[in-house]
Amino acid sequence: MRPATETPHPLGRRAVKVTAAVCALGLLASATAIPNWTGVAGSAQSPPSPSTTAASRPIVSPCLSPAALTAAQLKARAQQKLDQAPTHLPESTPARQALEAITVGPSGCDAIPGRFAYVHLLQWATDTTIAGNNATTRIVLFEEQRWRADDASGRVIRSRYPTGKRPTDDSTYKPGELDGPIGPIAADPGGAQRAHRRHPAPIPRTHRRHRGLVSLLGWRTPNQAARTAVLTVLSETPGIA
Repeated sequence: MRPATETPHPLGRRAVKVTAAVCALGLLASATAIPNWTGVAGSAQSPPSPSTTAASRPIVSPCLSPAALTAAQLKARAQQKLDQAPTHLPESTPARQALEAITVGPSGCDAIPGRFAYVHLLQWATDTTIAGNNATTRIVLFEEQRWRADDASGRVIRSRYPTGKRPTDDSTYKPGELDGPIGPIAADPGGAQRAHRRHPAPIPRTHRRHRGLVSLLGWRTPNQAARTAVLTVLSETPGIA
């Protein structure tokens, strides 16, 4: 770990909030990015035609940067009662047609300039301690603020509750030190599809593609073109239901 030597501003580029569900497998959690996926298709920065009226233009929400939780808020969120009831899903159907019907709308974060993409990550996980014949399980909440530039430099601030031995860690990374490819997110399906190649065999190809996209969105903030490319990759991925 390295001490912080610079402070990238959390509003540096587009902001994306990432949340995670409770996972009972040690200290693991499954992250899901929630950028703006629905709306009116088309470029967010294309000038309107002369006949376009204000009423017909898509409503674009302002770009809000998620604030880090205070120690009290982190404790309160960690102590919330979580629903452990099983989720009953309907019979699965192929998702390609539904995915192809989705259009990617503009986001207020698309046009914000800056060096860093900012991601706010929350992960709930179960932590089981075994002492003799007794096993104690508790919920641990992890929080990460991630800043990443296209040259793979950035900063990560990690917090957790209960705090443990190191309640907060603040690390800064020089160009090339963060994992992942150099450069911005590809705005074409072929480039986005290559994101899964960072996960080697024996993971099945479809799983590698999914994991690659999750990793990509856990560190990057895709603009409208990149969101469209990701959605196209998913619609062309066999086995999604």
